[in-house]
Amino acid sequence: MNKHRPTLTRDQIAWILDQARKEAAVDDEAMGLVSVLAPYLSKIDNAAVKPAYATTRTSQLEALGGVAPIDKEAYWKLCWEKWSRSPQGCSVIEIQNAQEYRYLHELMDVEEVQKFEDMASVDFLDENNASDLYLDKETS
Repeated sequence: MNKHRPTLTRDQIAWILDQARKEAAVDDEAMGLVSVLAPYLSKIDNAAVKPAYATTRTSQLEALGGVAPIDKEAYWKLCWEKWSRSPQGCSVIEIQNAQEYRYLHELMDVEEVQKFEDMASVDFLDENNASDLYLDKETS
């Protein structure tokens, strides 16, 4: 039998273990998972095993200085603040979120509102549309 070693977080292992425990009474495979994962999770929780590695990739939210979990409105505000400082440093998604925040908080002039509403009828995530439309910030 071949065995494979996936890369999972502690929370992912705990979730799989929880699901396997629910099925263990009726499924031999689930019972096998419980017998392997329960002691392993215990070792993780007691620092008896070390992680294979730690990721260093930051999410867009972390790059903005936010701390997950965060609600959508707060994230949009962070995007708006970043866009206000340096629109060229924003991703297309950050620009979209910043403009959504500006729209909802009446921070756009009449012309910008019209452009924003027009963009809502096309694919706003199209980089050619979104980034060009709002990189030149005249109001904030």
